[in-house]
This record gives sequence, C-alpha cells and structure tokens, in this order.
Amino acid sequence: GHFTAEQRDLLKMVTAVADTIIASVRPGVTLSELQRIAESAIPPVERGYMQTGLFFGHHVGLAVSDPSLTAAPLEAGMIFTVEPWYYNHDRGVAVFVEDEVLVTESGAELLTGELPRTPEGIEALMARRSEPSSRR
Repeated sequence: GHFTAEQRDLLKMVTAVADTIIASVRPGVTLSELQRIAESAIPPVERGYMQTGLFFGHHVGLAVSDPSLTAAPLEAGMIFTVEPWYYNHDRGVAVFVEDEVLVTESGAELLTGELPRTPEGIEALMARRSEPSSRR
C-alpha cells in the first residue's frame, strides 16, 4: 500500500518520461519521433533499464496487441498508448505506467487522465481499496 523512496522516485521518473511524450503529440508526428523524444527524457543513469521499442507505445484499434506503426504520421482521432517501462534486474524493481492518448487537431487528450499516476494518488487509491465496504 505504500511506495519505498526508490519506487516513488522511479514512478516519478517514468511518469515524467510519459508526460514528455504526451506533450509532444500532435498530428503529423510519428511514433518513431516520439521514441526519440522519450529516450532523450530518460536520465542517463537510468537509460540502460528503460525498455525501448514497442514499450513506449502502440496504436490501439480493435485487436489485442495492436501494431506499433512507427512510421505512420499521427492523425486526429487516432488512439495509442504511452507506456514507458522501467525494469532493473539488478535491483529487482520494475515500474510500468500505461496511458491512453487520443490525437486531437491541436495535440493530445489524455484518456486516462482521471486515473491516479502519482505515488500519492496511487497510495490513496490503494488505501480506499483496502477499506472494508459497508454492505446492507
């Protein structure tokens, strides 16, 4: 129900990478370009632990495991994931955050924006979840 200091810092780093990606979304940008933006947002000391390739996102359509069309320019109405993934085998810690993004005419709308993604928000959600529910 609570993050360690290390987990808290890693979650903040991963969501900062996601926020950098999301801020760069607009029609005409490709997932390849967003990949480079994501990589530049990762602190150098953590780059070796960030999973690359498809783990920064893929298009969302009608099938499970939709493709990552890396060269296709984004268009208004497209939906794709932003999911930077940190996995440090040496320390046995992993952080995975996935957001769903709708490309708009002027940028992006974060479809998962109402979900908690800060350490405090996730801890509050976990605390509510562990409270006994009153049933009548």
